[in-house]
Amino acid sequence: MKKYTKEDGINSLRSEKGQADTIGGTFYALIQNMDPAIVEKMEEHFGEVIAAGYNIGAAIKEAEKDPATKQQMANAIIKAAMGNNKGFSDEE
Repeated sequence: MKKYTKEDGINSLRSEKGQADTIGGTFYALIQNMDPAIVEKMEEHFGEVIAAGYNIGAAIKEAEKDPATKQQMANAIIKAAMGNNKGFSDEE
C-alpha cells in the first residue's frame, strides 16, 4: 500500500489549480488574493489533510479483505470520532 505524503497532497492540489469543480480549483480560487506566505502554509496544511484522507481510505480498503481487521478498523474509527469517549446516548 502506497503511503501518500504531504508533498503528494500538495501536488494533487496544484495539479487541479484552475480546474472548476475540483478541490484544488476551489482551494486556489478561494485563496488567490492571499499573501504568498499564507498560501504556502495553507497548501502545507491541506496537503497533509489530503494525504491523510488517501491513507485512511487505503487502510479501510485493505481492512475490507479481512473481517477481523475490518472490525478493528471500525472500532478505531468510532473511538476517534467519539473523541472524548462518549457515545451517542451519553449526556453532556
